[in-house]
Amino acid sequence: GSSHFGSSCIGSDHHNSIAVMLQQVGPPGDEFQRTLLVETSQESLPESPWIWKCLGVLSTTAAGFWVLFYVILPYLVLGVVGDGKYWWSASGLPDLGATPTKALCMALHFLCGSVITLSGMWQLWPRSRTTKWIWLHRAVGRIYVVSAVLTFIGGFGFIAQQRVLAGGLNMTVSFSIYGFLVPSFALMAFWKVRNKDIEAHRRWAIRAFSMGIASWLYRVLEEMGALTGIDTCGSVSDPTDERMVPFFLMPWERFIQWAFWVIPVLFVEWYLRAPWTKLKRTLVNCLAWAAAIVVSIFFVSKIIELFE
Repeated sequence: GSSHFGSSCIGSDHHNSIAVMLQQVGPPGDEFQRTLLVETSQESLPESPWIWKCLGVLSTTAAGFWVLFYVILPYLVLGVVGDGKYWWSASGLPDLGATPTKALCMALHFLCGSVITLSGMWQLWPRSRTTKWIWLHRAVGRIYVVSAVLTFIGGFGFIAQQRVLAGGLNMTVSFSIYGFLVPSFALMAFWKVRNKDIEAHRRWAIRAFSMGIASWLYRVLEEMGALTGIDTCGSVSDPTDERMVPFFLMPWERFIQWAFWVIPVLFVEWYLRAPWTKLKRTLVNCLAWAAAIVVSIFFVSKIIELFE
Protein backbone atom coordinates (compact mmCIF):
# COMPACT_ATOMS: atom_id res chain seq x y z
CA GLY A 1 0.00 0.00 0.00
CA SER A 2 1.39 3.35 -1.04
CA SER A 3 0.31 6.68 -2.36
CA HIS A 4 -1.77 6.93 -5.55
CA PHE A 5 -1.54 10.70 -5.52
CA GLY A 6 -0.14 11.20 -8.99
CA SER A 7 -3.29 10.94 -11.06
CA SER A 8 -5.18 12.94 -8.49
CA CYS A 9 -4.22 16.38 -9.73
CA ILE A 10 -5.98 18.54 -12.21
CA GLY A 11 -7.21 17.45 -15.60
CA SER A 12 -10.13 16.51 -17.82
CA ASP A 13 -13.66 15.84 -16.69
CA HIS A 14 -13.38 12.20 -17.58
CA HIS A 15 -13.54 10.09 -14.43
CA ASN A 16 -12.36 6.50 -14.73
CA SER A 17 -13.91 3.84 -12.57
CA ILE A 18 -11.82 2.26 -9.86
CA ALA A 19 -11.88 -1.10 -11.59
CA VAL A 20 -10.57 0.31 -14.86
CA MET A 21 -7.87 2.22 -13.03
CA LEU A 22 -6.67 -0.91 -11.29
CA GLN A 23 -6.64 -2.87 -14.52
CA GLN A 24 -4.31 -0.24 -15.91
CA VAL A 25 -1.87 -0.12 -13.00
CA GLY A 26 -2.01 -3.61 -11.54
CA PRO A 27 0.26 -6.29 -13.00
CA PRO A 28 -1.24 -9.64 -14.04
CA GLY A 29 -2.08 -11.70 -11.01
CA ASP A 30 -2.00 -8.67 -8.75
CA GLU A 31 -4.01 -9.02 -5.56
CA PHE A 32 -6.25 -6.13 -6.60
CA GLN A 33 -7.34 -8.02 -9.71
CA ARG A 34 -8.01 -11.18 -7.74
CA THR A 35 -9.99 -9.49 -4.98
CA LEU A 36 -13.21 -7.49 -5.00
CA LEU A 37 -12.70 -3.91 -3.97
CA VAL A 38 -14.72 -2.36 -1.20
CA GLU A 39 -17.50 -0.05 -2.24
CA THR A 40 -16.67 3.62 -1.88
CA SER A 41 -18.65 6.81 -2.19
CA GLN A 42 -15.56 8.67 -3.35
CA GLU A 43 -15.50 9.85 -6.96
CA SER A 44 -12.46 9.08 -9.10
CA LEU A 45 -10.12 12.02 -9.48
CA PRO A 46 -9.07 13.33 -12.91
CA GLU A 47 -5.64 13.08 -14.47
CA SER A 48 -3.05 15.84 -14.09
CA PRO A 49 -2.19 18.21 -16.97
CA TRP A 50 1.31 19.05 -18.07
CA ILE A 51 1.62 22.19 -15.91
CA TRP A 52 1.27 20.15 -12.72
CA LYS A 53 3.81 17.62 -13.96
CA CYS A 54 6.23 20.44 -14.75
CA LEU A 55 5.59 21.90 -11.31
CA GLY A 56 6.40 18.50 -9.81
CA VAL A 57 9.74 18.32 -11.63
CA LEU A 58 10.60 21.91 -10.72
CA SER A 59 9.64 21.41 -7.08
CA THR A 60 11.61 18.17 -6.83
CA THR A 61 14.71 19.86 -8.22
CA ALA A 62 14.40 22.91 -5.96
CA ALA A 63 13.55 20.84 -2.88
CA GLY A 64 16.43 18.45 -3.58
CA PHE A 65 18.83 21.39 -3.86
CA TRP A 66 17.51 22.83 -0.59
CA VAL A 67 17.73 19.49 1.23
CA LEU A 68 21.32 18.93 0.11
CA PHE A 69 22.77 22.37 0.84
CA TYR A 70 20.50 23.59 3.64
CA VAL A 71 19.68 20.39 5.57
CA ILE A 72 22.21 17.62 4.98
CA LEU A 73 25.31 19.83 4.83
CA PRO A 74 24.69 22.30 7.70
CA TYR A 75 22.78 20.02 10.07
CA LEU A 76 23.65 16.40 9.45
CA VAL A 77 27.30 16.91 8.45
CA LEU A 78 28.55 20.03 10.22
CA GLY A 79 26.04 19.76 13.05
CA VAL A 80 26.45 16.10 13.99
CA VAL A 81 29.74 14.96 12.51
CA GLY A 82 31.49 18.29 13.03
CA ASP A 83 31.16 20.99 15.67
CA GLY A 84 27.67 20.87 17.17
CA LYS A 85 27.79 24.63 17.75
CA TYR A 86 27.34 25.08 13.98
CA TRP A 87 23.68 24.19 14.47
CA TRP A 88 23.16 27.65 15.95
CA SER A 89 24.89 29.63 13.22
CA ALA A 90 23.33 27.53 10.45
CA SER A 91 19.76 28.01 11.58
CA GLY A 92 19.52 30.86 14.05
CA LEU A 93 17.72 28.48 16.39
CA PRO A 94 19.12 27.97 19.89
CA ASP A 95 19.88 24.60 21.43
CA LEU A 96 19.26 22.45 18.34
CA GLY A 97 22.33 20.39 19.16
CA ALA A 98 22.91 21.47 22.75
CA THR A 99 22.75 17.88 24.02
CA PRO A 100 23.27 14.50 22.32
CA THR A 101 19.56 13.64 22.64
CA LYS A 102 18.49 16.96 21.13
CA ALA A 103 20.97 16.53 18.30
CA LEU A 104 19.73 12.97 17.69
CA CYS A 105 16.08 14.05 17.67
CA MET A 106 16.72 16.87 15.23
CA ALA A 107 18.92 14.71 12.99
CA LEU A 108 16.10 12.14 12.85
CA HIS A 109 13.55 14.88 12.23
CA PHE A 110 15.54 16.55 9.44
CA LEU A 111 16.63 13.35 7.71
CA CYS A 112 13.23 11.63 7.70
CA GLY A 113 11.47 14.91 6.93
CA SER A 114 13.67 15.27 3.86
CA VAL A 115 12.68 11.75 2.79
CA ILE A 116 8.95 12.51 2.86
CA THR A 117 9.46 15.88 1.15
CA LEU A 118 11.25 14.26 -1.80
CA SER A 119 9.62 10.82 -1.99
CA GLY A 120 6.13 12.27 -2.24
CA MET A 121 7.06 13.77 -5.61
CA TRP A 122 7.68 10.29 -7.02
CA GLN A 123 4.40 9.02 -5.62
CA LEU A 124 2.38 11.67 -7.46
CA TRP A 125 3.94 10.81 -10.82
CA PRO A 126 1.46 8.73 -12.89
CA ARG A 127 4.24 6.51 -14.26
CA SER A 128 5.01 5.31 -10.73
CA ARG A 129 1.75 3.34 -10.81
CA THR A 130 2.29 1.59 -14.12
CA THR A 131 2.91 -2.14 -14.25
CA LYS A 132 6.66 -1.62 -14.55
CA TRP A 133 7.01 0.63 -11.52
CA ILE A 134 4.11 -0.28 -9.22
CA TRP A 135 6.43 -2.36 -7.00
CA LEU A 136 8.61 0.71 -6.40
CA HIS A 137 5.56 2.88 -5.84
CA ARG A 138 4.44 0.55 -3.05
CA ALA A 139 7.92 0.30 -1.55
CA VAL A 140 8.35 4.08 -1.52
CA GLY A 141 4.88 4.41 -0.02
CA ARG A 142 5.89 2.23 2.92
CA ILE A 143 9.12 4.20 3.33
CA TYR A 144 7.04 7.38 3.31
CA VAL A 145 4.81 6.15 6.13
CA VAL A 146 7.74 4.99 8.29
CA SER A 147 9.60 8.25 7.65
CA ALA A 148 6.51 10.28 8.59
CA VAL A 149 6.28 8.46 11.93
CA LEU A 150 10.01 8.89 12.61
CA THR A 151 9.81 12.58 11.69
CA PHE A 152 7.06 12.95 14.26
CA ILE A 153 9.09 11.11 16.92
CA GLY A 154 12.17 13.24 16.29
CA GLY A 155 10.27 16.52 16.29
CA PHE A 156 8.22 15.80 19.39
CA GLY A 157 11.27 14.39 21.14
CA PHE A 158 12.96 17.75 20.66
CA ILE A 159 9.88 19.74 21.72
CA ALA A 160 9.55 17.61 24.86
CA GLN A 161 13.10 18.55 25.83
CA GLN A 162 12.99 22.18 24.68
CA ARG A 163 9.46 22.93 25.97
CA VAL A 164 9.32 26.29 24.17
CA LEU A 165 10.47 26.75 20.56
CA ALA A 166 12.25 29.82 19.19
CA GLY A 167 8.96 31.41 18.12
CA GLY A 168 7.38 31.08 21.54
CA LEU A 169 3.95 29.62 22.23
CA ASN A 170 2.69 30.48 18.73
CA MET A 171 5.35 28.35 17.04
CA THR A 172 5.23 25.60 19.65
CA VAL A 173 1.47 25.04 19.33
CA SER A 174 1.40 25.30 15.53
CA PHE A 175 4.38 23.01 14.96
CA SER A 176 2.92 20.47 17.41
CA ILE A 177 -0.39 20.31 15.53
CA TYR A 178 1.40 20.08 12.20
CA GLY A 179 3.71 17.38 13.53
CA PHE A 180 0.69 15.30 14.55
CA LEU A 181 -0.99 15.66 11.14
CA VAL A 182 2.05 14.43 9.17
CA PRO A 183 1.98 10.79 10.38
CA SER A 184 -1.80 10.79 10.86
CA PHE A 185 -2.52 11.48 7.19
CA ALA A 186 0.16 9.03 6.04
CA LEU A 187 -1.18 6.26 8.27
CA MET A 188 -4.74 6.91 7.08
CA ALA A 189 -3.59 6.57 3.45
CA PHE A 190 -1.86 3.29 4.29
CA TRP A 191 -4.88 1.97 6.18
CA LYS A 192 -7.27 2.82 3.33
CA VAL A 193 -5.18 1.05 0.70
CA ARG A 194 -4.81 -1.98 2.96
CA ASN A 195 -8.62 -2.10 3.02
CA LYS A 196 -8.63 -1.70 -0.80
CA ASP A 197 -10.56 1.56 -0.70
CA ILE A 198 -8.39 3.05 -3.43
CA GLU A 199 -10.20 6.35 -3.94
CA ALA A 200 -10.24 7.10 -0.21
CA HIS A 201 -6.57 6.11 -0.13
CA ARG A 202 -5.76 8.57 -2.89
CA ARG A 203 -7.47 11.38 -1.01
CA TRP A 204 -5.59 10.68 2.20
CA ALA A 205 -2.39 10.38 0.15
CA ILE A 206 -3.00 13.86 -1.25
CA ARG A 207 -3.42 15.16 2.29
CA ALA A 208 -0.25 13.36 3.36
CA PHE A 209 1.65 14.79 0.39
CA SER A 210 0.52 18.33 1.20
CA MET A 211 1.87 17.91 4.74
CA GLY A 212 5.08 16.38 3.41
CA ILE A 213 5.94 19.49 1.40
CA ALA A 214 4.58 21.98 3.96
CA SER A 215 7.90 22.23 5.83
CA TRP A 216 9.56 23.15 2.55
CA LEU A 217 6.79 25.69 1.91
CA TYR A 218 7.73 27.28 5.24
CA ARG A 219 11.24 27.93 3.87
CA VAL A 220 9.81 29.29 0.63
CA LEU A 221 7.59 31.72 2.56
CA GLU A 222 10.58 32.77 4.66
CA GLU A 223 12.57 33.47 1.51
CA MET A 224 9.70 35.45 -0.03
CA GLY A 225 9.52 37.50 3.16
CA ALA A 226 13.25 38.21 3.01
CA LEU A 227 13.17 39.16 -0.68
CA THR A 228 10.23 41.54 -0.26
CA GLY A 229 11.25 42.91 3.13
CA ILE A 230 7.99 41.82 4.75
CA ASP A 231 9.84 39.79 7.36
CA THR A 232 11.26 42.96 8.94
CA CYS A 233 7.97 44.88 9.06
CA GLY A 234 6.68 45.56 12.54
CA SER A 235 8.49 45.29 15.84
CA VAL A 236 8.59 43.07 18.89
CA SER A 237 9.84 43.47 22.41
CA ASP A 238 12.83 41.47 23.53
CA PRO A 239 11.77 37.98 24.66
CA THR A 240 12.10 37.17 28.33
CA ASP A 241 12.81 33.49 27.60
CA GLU A 242 16.34 32.74 26.41
CA ARG A 243 14.98 29.92 24.26
CA MET A 244 13.11 32.41 22.09
CA VAL A 245 14.58 34.42 19.19
CA PRO A 246 13.24 37.94 18.39
CA PHE A 247 13.25 37.30 14.62
CA PHE A 248 10.77 34.42 14.97
CA LEU A 249 8.43 36.69 16.94
CA MET A 250 8.06 39.19 14.07
CA PRO A 251 4.53 39.51 12.56
CA TRP A 252 5.44 37.83 9.25
CA GLU A 253 7.11 34.93 11.02
CA ARG A 254 4.18 34.48 13.37
CA PHE A 255 1.88 34.40 10.34
CA ILE A 256 3.83 31.82 8.33
CA GLN A 257 4.26 29.62 11.39
CA TRP A 258 0.60 28.74 10.83
CA ALA A 259 0.17 29.49 7.13
CA PHE A 260 2.74 26.96 5.92
CA TRP A 261 0.47 24.03 6.80
CA VAL A 262 -2.99 25.60 7.19
CA ILE A 263 -3.01 26.92 3.60
CA PRO A 264 -2.20 23.48 2.07
CA VAL A 265 -4.86 21.83 4.24
CA LEU A 266 -7.53 24.33 3.17
CA PHE A 267 -6.55 24.11 -0.49
CA VAL A 268 -6.54 20.31 -0.53
CA GLU A 269 -9.92 20.07 1.19
CA TRP A 270 -11.38 22.56 -1.30
CA TYR A 271 -9.90 20.60 -4.20
CA LEU A 272 -11.22 17.27 -2.93
CA ARG A 273 -14.69 18.46 -1.95
CA ALA A 274 -15.70 21.25 -4.36
CA PRO A 275 -17.62 20.25 -7.52
CA TRP A 276 -15.39 19.94 -10.57
CA THR A 277 -16.28 22.95 -12.71
CA LYS A 278 -14.55 25.01 -15.38
CA LEU A 279 -13.98 27.76 -12.82
CA LYS A 280 -12.35 25.32 -10.42
CA ARG A 281 -10.07 23.98 -13.15
CA THR A 282 -9.06 27.52 -14.13
CA LEU A 283 -8.36 28.58 -10.55
CA VAL A 284 -6.25 25.53 -9.77
CA ASN A 285 -4.23 25.79 -12.97
CA CYS A 286 -3.61 29.49 -12.28
CA LEU A 287 -2.41 28.49 -8.83
CA ALA A 288 -0.04 25.98 -10.43
CA TRP A 289 1.48 28.71 -12.59
CA ALA A 290 1.80 31.03 -9.59
CA ALA A 291 3.43 28.25 -7.56
CA ALA A 292 5.86 27.51 -10.40
CA ILE A 293 6.91 31.17 -10.49
CA VAL A 294 7.39 31.34 -6.71
CA VAL A 295 9.37 28.08 -6.65
CA SER A 296 11.57 29.36 -9.48
CA ILE A 297 12.29 32.58 -7.60
CA PHE A 298 13.10 30.58 -4.47
CA PHE A 299 15.40 28.24 -6.40
CA VAL A 300 17.30 31.05 -8.13
CA SER A 301 17.66 33.08 -4.92
CA LYS A 302 19.11 30.10 -3.07
CA ILE A 303 21.60 29.39 -5.85
CA ILE A 304 22.72 33.03 -5.78
CA GLU A 305 22.95 32.93 -1.98
CA LEU A 306 25.04 29.78 -2.07
CA PHE A 307 27.65 31.22 -4.43
CA GLU A 308 27.85 34.73 -2.99
